[in-house]
Formats: sequence, structure tokens, C-alpha cells
Amino acid sequence: MFTPCHPTARSASDPWAGQSLDAVLSKPAPGPVDEAGTLVELSERPLVCGSVNWETREAVIGGTDHALYVVSIDAKRKARTLFTRTLGHKEWVTGVCHLADGKVLSCGMDGVLWLWNARGVQGFPLSGHAGPISEVHALGGQLGVSCGYDKTVRVWDCARPRGAEAQCLRGHKAPVLNVAPSPDGRSLVSGDRGGDAALWDLGGAATPVLHRNAHEGHVTSVAWGDNSIYYSGGQDGVVCVWDVRAGPRPVEELPLHLNERGKGAVGFIRAMDWGSGPRIATGGADNTVRVLDVRSAYAEECVVQQPDFVYELRAVGRHVLSGCGDGSLLVIDAAEGRCLYGLGAGQAAVRFADAQGGDLVTAGDDGKAMLYSFL
Repeated sequence: MFTPCHPTARSASDPWAGQSLDAVLSKPAPGPVDEAGTLVELSERPLVCGSVNWETREAVIGGTDHALYVVSIDAKRKARTLFTRTLGHKEWVTGVCHLADGKVLSCGMDGVLWLWNARGVQGFPLSGHAGPISEVHALGGQLGVSCGYDKTVRVWDCARPRGAEAQCLRGHKAPVLNVAPSPDGRSLVSGDRGGDAALWDLGGAATPVLHRNAHEGHVTSVAWGDNSIYYSGGQDGVVCVWDVRAGPRPVEELPLHLNERGKGAVGFIRAMDWGSGPRIATGGADNTVRVLDVRSAYAEECVVQQPDFVYELRAVGRHVLSGCGDGSLLVIDAAEGRCLYGLGAGQAAVRFADAQGGDLVTAGDDGKAMLYSFL
């Protein structure tokens, strides 16, 4: 189902090929060529994470059935499954990312990471965490970083054929729920269930700058703006702005996602910059997506009400993709401060979305991937 947020009419013959997603969606009548999209059935269980390698045009999507599914964007079908009787996770897949050389790094509730070859289905386990792993991200080159319920953040050297742990960072007193690398890959910010956030200098001291009680309740999201400014969001509905030069106190506290009782939660923080200055986009439990202008003291530029809880938020150029609990995906133009349209991307919560050029990939709790073309 395709739901314009304003009346439009378009022709499928529009010559949009080869343009960026921003150029495509900035046309007077945005929307996919086929509003129904292409459905790729992958699992009978929820799909909860994903990563796209836009060079090879393959998406890797992880599920609660312990498997990872490689989907060809061009062929619009499943290419292979990263799971066998002897290889792969023994519990839910909780995170996945692509490394610079095309390899895939995944993590799971089983406390193990798997390093998968760029082609085929061969993989190698990476042990070290002593409990469920929350997230994994590419750190630059052939390095990856993970965090977990054993209260650690770990850096992995994936240049070796079977991978190896490069660093184990200790300092949190509660399970670490999220971690984000700085744009230059030299620093990390992490957040835990106790409300603490931490700044790590990967080339310096092993002791982090700790932000004790940064939030009431869990730290639910962390992100970087540039190499100096980073953010944390919590169950208190507040986004804290931190500066590596300013020490352990936040430079701003932004109460963004609160209900009438002063309660809420920040689900996502995403940095944006499409040439008109840096912004951040946030999504929260109040069912809103907000865009703030960093240079204007975080002035709120737009607030877009969502039809349901926000389970995914992705910044692509000047656009924000918002995956919701009712299976809809909204495309928001942050520059114009409005929703362009909504897609019925699934029958249940949309947990993953990414786009580039004329392609959009989504996946979620209904066990299916959806592919849309804008060309």
C-alpha cells in the first residue's frame, strides 16, 4: 500500500535512473515505480536487523530463527542463507554489519560473533563475550566493534582469516546496550542499562570518560555528530549532547520525547547533513520523529507524528526513513519538514530499512523483506 502524505500523480516513465535518492525523492511526485514492491519471503520468525553492501548490491538480514539471509537487490530474491547445522548462531541474531572488504560480521544472543566470507556460506566464530551481544558495527577498514551484557565493549581484528579480539574495554557497571564509532574510527561512545554513557579513546588511555547517571533508566541510543560531538538518548526521553573537549557533563540536555506526564524514551538518534549544515533526527516512544538544527542551538525544525511506535530510523541524505509498529514505512523530507509518503512495507513492525539511489530495502517482524525501486 502506498499512502501519499499529500495528493500526487506520477508517471512510471519518469527518467530518474542514475540519480541519488535525494534527487529521486525531491521530484514533484515522489514514490516507488511499483507501490506494492517486491516481497521476498525469508523466515516464519521476525527479522530484526540488517546491513546493505551497496557495492555488491546485497542485503544481509538477521532473524530470531538464528539465521542470516543474503538478498540480491538486483535479482530481488534470496541468494543464500548464512546458517547450517554446524555454522552460525545458536540464538537470535541481534546485529550485523558489512566490513570494508565485503565480509559480514554478525552477533547474537548466544554471545558469539560470526565472521562470514564475502561470498559463499563459510564463517568463523569469534568468542570473547560472556553473555548476549547487543550490537555490532564496522569500525573502519577490517575492524569491528561489539558490546554486550557482560558489561564490555570489544574491538575485533577481522583482517585475520578467522578474526581475533583486538581490545576489550571495561568500565561499565551494567550491561552495555549500544555503541557507536566516531566518523574517524578513533573513538567510541557506549551506553548501558544503568543509565551511564562512556567515551572511549581507542588510541589513548584504556580508562573511559564516564558519564555516570547520564539518563534515568537505560541508555537507549548513542550516536556521533562529528568527531567532537556525540549524543546519548535514554528512557527518560532526553537527548544529551556531549563534547569530547568538555569533560563529563553534557553541554545540552534536550527533553524531546516526553508525554504529558513527563515520561518517554528516545529510540534513535541519527546525524544528518545534506549540505545545509548538520542536523540530528530522533525517534521516540511518543510516536514522533523530530529534526533539529545543530547550529541553531538544536532548534526543532520539524515534528512528524508517526502512526505507531518507531522501530527503525535511518537518515539518507535529507530524508529520514521511519519504520513503524503497524508495518508502515514513512519517508520524511527533513529539508521541507514534511512526510512525503508512507509505504505498507510489512504486516508487522518494520525493524530495518536502508536506501541508496533508486533502491529501498526493508524487513521486519513478518519475516519478509520488501524491495522498492524508484527508477
